[in-house]
Amino acid sequence: DDDEDIDLFGSDDEEVDEEAEKLKAQRLAEYQAKKAAKGPGPAAKSMVTFEVKPWEADTDLDELEKMVQGIDMDGLVWAQAGKRVPVAFGVKKLQINATIEDAKVSTDDLIDKITEFEDHVQSVDIAASAYMIRKFLAVGASHVAGLLAAPVSSAVSSADSLEALLEAAISFFTSGIFVSK
Repeated sequence: DDDEDIDLFGSDDEEVDEEAEKLKAQRLAEYQAKKAAKGPGPAAKSMVTFEVKPWEADTDLDELEKMVQGIDMDGLVWAQAGKRVPVAFGVKKLQINATIEDAKVSTDDLIDKITEFEDHVQSVDIAASAYMIRKFLAVGASHVAGLLAAPVSSAVSSADSLEALLEAAISFFTSGIFVSK
């Protein structure tokens, strides 16, 4: 078959361009060195809204909120105050926000700890969950930068400045809004 011998695209699998391989290896080594020098990026965090439903209408939600906020785990920060939301027949549920480091805190473990207050808690649900970085990107880099009083152009051009801006946004979302226990 003469058709198999014709290479229309000019590539030949048998020949290896040593210069291109050296350049590729050099660039890969530079990338790995740069990545190692940066260290680990910011921890992935999520903001989670829990709905804690009591057994009875006369359950003291202030006491329940203190009990829930008393749960202390590495990577967990509770919101300053919860919200009371009417359910039915005079019963209210407690809605409370927490910021969690995804690698350190499991929402399932946290729900188990809340339901351990079995005299007060009927059930716990997750009403909402959002990654902090997604929330930041939805708000917009220039808007948050203005809130942080950081001089940032409307378009972030380099990955380094975007990473610095993301770290500043995470710091903004976790300080002032939430109180560490």
